[in-house]
Amino acid sequence: MSRIGTSPLRSWGLALRVARREALRHKGRSLLVVAMLALPVAGASAADTLWRSSQVTGAEQAVRDMGRYDAMVSAQSGAAVYQNTNGSRSYPADPNGYISGGQATVPDAADLAKVLPAGSTVVGPMARTVQAVVADDTGRTFADLREVDLADPLTEGIARHRSGTAPVSDDQVAISRALADDLHKGVGDSISVRIADPGPVGAGTASAASKTLRVTGIYDGNDDLYTEEMFVRRGTFTSSWTAGETYLVAVPGGMDWSLVQKLNQRGFTAESKKVVADPPPHSQMPYYTSPQAADYSDSPRNVETIAVVATALAMVLLEVVLLAGPAFAVSARRRRRDFGLLGAAGADGRRLRRVVLADGVVLGLAGGAAGAVVCPN
Repeated sequence: MSRIGTSPLRSWGLALRVARREALRHKGRSLLVVAMLALPVAGASAADTLWRSSQVTGAEQAVRDMGRYDAMVSAQSGAAVYQNTNGSRSYPADPNGYISGGQATVPDAADLAKVLPAGSTVVGPMARTVQAVVADDTGRTFADLREVDLADPLTEGIARHRSGTAPVSDDQVAISRALADDLHKGVGDSISVRIADPGPVGAGTASAASKTLRVTGIYDGNDDLYTEEMFVRRGTFTSSWTAGETYLVAVPGGMDWSLVQKLNQRGFTAESKKVVADPPPHSQMPYYTSPQAADYSDSPRNVETIAVVATALAMVLLEVVLLAGPAFAVSARRRRRDFGLLGAAGADGRRLRRVVLADGVVLGLAGGAAGAVVCPN
């Protein structure tokens, strides 16, 4: 009788051939194991597909925020700030000066115009999103209100047109389908709207008085098609917002990172399509390199995400062990005669373990492939 070769590669080749023949000989048991392995793989693939399909890229989000404009600039304070790539997070460049008062005046359109190059277009200031109260005969409801001129071709992409037309005067409003369904209102109807929190009296902020507006169109915001939302022209409710002012900006050639940094020095943050599409390395961003960066780090959020992912993976692995482990154990016990024959042919304990592991490799690959095919990404 020939002895089993000593080459590790040949040994693994033999183990895999034995495992394949064993799987084909006991098709029922093999299919059961493959199904138990495919189940968590299919579940993980489905979850991954659902999560990825719900994510929005930076470029897509920029279009939803500003349409065809090059950037959306927000007034933060009169003091210099450091921002992340898309301007969603920022902190004062000089925390001591900021705390002690710094420059108290919030930057305005004139300050913005001083930084932008010639030929730039600025629309604003406006409130990006505020809470509003909508009243009708049956009661009242809260809805998001955004100031944006939907009739402006450069705002294309912010909202999705469903019916009617965009507001063209201060007594008109466009509402989302969700809000229209809730209020049982449509194009041509009137609604009473007021800002939920207009700010302190005399602050020059939004008017607290209710205003009757005529619905001219149904538009869904592209951020969330199911949000109860309203769109009005700039100035419908405000005279001068003291905080949270935003501007839509068109810049010849787009807004690059150097221009964003100049705006930061004036107390503005900016979401620029050009920067989002081609962001600078973190080493060139003071937001990540300044001495106080650790105090504003995204690490806690990242740690939470990692913990959730690790827990999910651990649960999947535990499910695999609990489902398929007993099947492999039973298979190994039933194959004692086969192992005896292999031992008689010269196989030692190490090679027998390879045969058992090869069972897992063959059935595991089959189960993984089946799960991926059942729920493709």
